[in-house]
Amino acid sequence: MIFEGQIMHEEYELIQYPLISYLNVFINRIVYRRPHRHDEFEFCLCLAGESRWLIFGQPYQINSGDFLILNPSELHEIRGEELGSTFLFVQFSSLLFSTSFPEIKNLIFDQNIIEDNKTHLNSSLLEFAKQYFMSSQDKPALTVMSQFLDLFDKILEAVPHHYMNSKEQNSYDFRMGRIRRLVDFIEKNYKQNITLKSFAEQENLSLSYASRFIRENLNMSFQDYVRELRFNEAKKLLRNTDISISEISFEAGFSDPRYLNEIFEKNLNMKPSEYRNQNFFSKESTNKLDYVNDEHIFTREESINLLTS
Repeated sequence: MIFEGQIMHEEYELIQYPLISYLNVFINRIVYRRPHRHDEFEFCLCLAGESRWLIFGQPYQINSGDFLILNPSELHEIRGEELGSTFLFVQFSSLLFSTSFPEIKNLIFDQNIIEDNKTHLNSSLLEFAKQYFMSSQDKPALTVMSQFLDLFDKILEAVPHHYMNSKEQNSYDFRMGRIRRLVDFIEKNYKQNITLKSFAEQENLSLSYASRFIRENLNMSFQDYVRELRFNEAKKLLRNTDISISEISFEAGFSDPRYLNEIFEKNLNMKPSEYRNQNFFSKESTNKLDYVNDEHIFTREESINLLTS
């Protein structure tokens, strides 16, 4: 089974810009990337493997060759194969076009998964990435930037999009803010006996409206959200620690180890102990990925080798 569960902790990703200001390109092999958001647009090409993406709780099955676009602040989670699925990411801030294309601050792409002209866009993205990683004094940043502008122009031409008016922008920002507060609230309190009522009171909402808002935006109920967060926390602890399963159940927020067993049987058709035996990373393992996110970001040399092999 490639993936299980739904959204857990939110993470705000602070984007670094190593070559060109407001533009970042990297390759990442991902087993699991916890829910996160960033202020930048993101283009992503799946280079290898299968994965499941959750974008605002909406699931998408992603395979090699699929092209994705994320608008700023869209909360997303990535679940790859057990040995990792490989992705090429291009992230850029609207500040990159602050003078030449100021309308970009209101730009929204209408599709997350690109279907039309995918082969053409994939080729353009790969060629741009090669030049980015191979840039040097012989291929200065100006040349790389020129290729990116050409890529962006092709994407604008091929992908449906629109520009928000001020009313839509305010509504979008308000919605993003409430979703952020919801995720922050659950992340800070999921090990306790938290309730939807507490969040509704924090936001001055009725229970029915709060429940509907969560379902409409995260595609799950409040309790399902909390339960899956605890489930994924337990999986992380089983993979990365040798503490007892009883301790893990309480550390992950379950009030009784029986509930931990039940959710593993339901979601994975196995006991927590069986999951640990199949997925445990010893402290000595050289293949252990990032403790929180289970990912490996390729070096410049690794990226060049992958794209030119």
